[in-house]
Amino acid sequence: MVYQFKLEALRKYRQHQEEIEQKKLAEAQRNLEAALDQLSAHLARRERTEEELQRCQQQSATGQQLLVYLHFLQKLTRDIESQQEKVAQLRSTCDLARED
Repeated sequence: MVYQFKLEALRKYRQHQEEIEQKKLAEAQRNLEAALDQLSAHLARRERTEEELQRCQQQSATGQQLLVYLHFLQKLTRDIESQQEKVAQLRSTCDLARED
């Protein structure tokens, strides 16, 4: 006769809940990694653009060309700030999923 643990159904339920929470944590970590990759891409693009702007300034570029670079840098700065906020939100989501 096989021994049947009285709370086997509860154990299976909790195991199932733990698997669900682990999947949520894995998804949150993937989202965080993707957001961090995008943030580093924005930062790298801003650095390259700043280098190009300095090069143009040294080569006596026209005011219109410099203005284009400045507007693009402003847009990149807004994108970076937005992405940093998204990363912060995803980090808190990831922390909550880890606690669960």
